[in-house]
Amino acid sequence: MKRLVLVVVALCALAVAVPVAQTAPTQPNGCSVEHISGAECQGPDFAPSADSCNISTWVNNASCDLTPSDGTANITSGFVQVYAALQGTDWHTEFHVTVRDKATGEVLFSRDGSNTVPASGGSVPPNQQLGFSGALSVQGASEVVCQVTGTHSPAGAAFSAAAALEGAGDFNNVHRCEVH
Repeated sequence: MKRLVLVVVALCALAVAVPVAQTAPTQPNGCSVEHISGAECQGPDFAPSADSCNISTWVNNASCDLTPSDGTANITSGFVQVYAALQGTDWHTEFHVTVRDKATGEVLFSRDGSNTVPASGGSVPPNQQLGFSGALSVQGASEVVCQVTGTHSPAGAAFSAAAALEGAGDFNNVHRCEVH
């Protein structure tokens, strides 16, 4: 009986020691309705891992909790793609990426971008992309939250389910983040 208790305790400790990346709020079948309504949504993590996330459809914001494989966050890298929203007669894209210490909320890394271009005739929504990497301003956090906020295009509604299932979809925002 004592051995059984020890095995159970050891397995529980292992489960706690090997965290998995978390994402929220998540819609497993994509954000088709939210693309139209404008409500916050993110699809599932397409390639779940403790130290990285790959969210291939989101509206307004997406986030994931990440734990570096060696237990200390020192650098981050990733990719963001946001689609434009129509504002008057212009297409406007905007995003803000942050990596925060989950325990303290302190911002360890951030990048911003925005762009406005005239909408012409039957033009399709443009997108803005950013590949990022860099050292965290304070190193050594054991867990971080990688978040992106930004514009989206209602045109993504038709392709959101495919993005959630296949990892890519036309007119869908993308959020990829890693910590090491």
